[in-house]
Amino acid sequence: MKSGSGSGARARRGMRGASRGIGAFTLMEMMIVVVIIVIVLAIVFPALSGARNAARKASTQALIQGLGAASGQFVNDNRRAPGHFQPADMGNQANTQRGFSSMQNVLVDLMSGMSSDQQSMTTVTDPCAHEGRIRVGPMPTQTVVLDTQLIGGSSAGGTRRAYFAPDGKNLVRQCGPGQRVSSVPDHLAMPELVDAWKNPILAWQEDVGAVSAVTFSIKETDGSAAQRARFYWAQNAALLSATSLGGGGRQQAAPPASEWSATPHSLLGLGHDAQMVDNGANTGSLTGILGHPDYPDPNAPAGAMVPAQSRGELMFHSAGADGIYFSSADRGGKVAAAASPAWVVKYASRTDPVAAFDDVLVKGQ
Repeated sequence: MKSGSGSGARARRGMRGASRGIGAFTLMEMMIVVVIIVIVLAIVFPALSGARNAARKASTQALIQGLGAASGQFVNDNRRAPGHFQPADMGNQANTQRGFSSMQNVLVDLMSGMSSDQQSMTTVTDPCAHEGRIRVGPMPTQTVVLDTQLIGGSSAGGTRRAYFAPDGKNLVRQCGPGQRVSSVPDHLAMPELVDAWKNPILAWQEDVGAVSAVTFSIKETDGSAAQRARFYWAQNAALLSATSLGGGGRQQAAPPASEWSATPHSLLGLGHDAQMVDNGANTGSLTGILGHPDYPDPNAPAGAMVPAQSRGELMFHSAGADGIYFSSADRGGKVAAAASPAWVVKYASRTDPVAAFDDVLVKGQ
């Protein structure tokens, strides 16, 4: 009996040992498995992120193409580019604080919303929730009344039609803290057109009345003929002054100069004033970006490289995947940092400086 009992115990111990040998993992084996999983994820995640960004870029390009087609139809019907207020008015120095963006100006024409009732205005107390009439414009003397509930459809009385009707998800107010700089609550209550990354799409509109001006781009104009240029930074001051713009809360305004290399920001952001506009020297980043690389000015002074033509009378501009307009962290930003003068996106004949950034800049008509 004792002999049989001992044999059974030994058999059971043997089975347990065999079970541990088949199903158990040593610490080393577990570490190897974890390392393999980490390597696989490191390979797969960037690929998925790249595919997602590629899809968003395609969606953004399709949105901009639709915007361009609507602009073209508007030009055919009205013999002018869309934009209720003139580029020189949008570039007025008052608009650097009023914060009415160039895309909002374009949408006034393309998406209707103009109200026949110029009265019955209510004060905008909560821009993120306001529905109703708002008064918008680049200067106190240059305004128009819109109804936020009519944007995208016929205006009251059916006097205007919508040329452009994007999905509602592409119309987003930039009304949160740091999302835009504006002293006018009504401008915060008007939506911006956003790309597939949920960042506002900029519009750059040329002042065709100033194509013979000596200066290609300036920060702002006081309205005098002596201060006219083809492009004005003030057209997009509200968004380029932001510290937490769009879906990703990206910083556009420049931090202190000592942090320019360390903190990603827009090379067109507020704080880069001396680098982004010409100030009479025709060397600013805005000229380098908006000048057409295939048309250098043959009459420029010896050694100077400036454009004779712009990329287009109306251009649409997505910040791309990083959400920063011409980011200091992009390859082009690093080139600009090492340039002389530093931090300038230089105009180059036959070489497009825009290609060194992930931004999408498209002629609008």
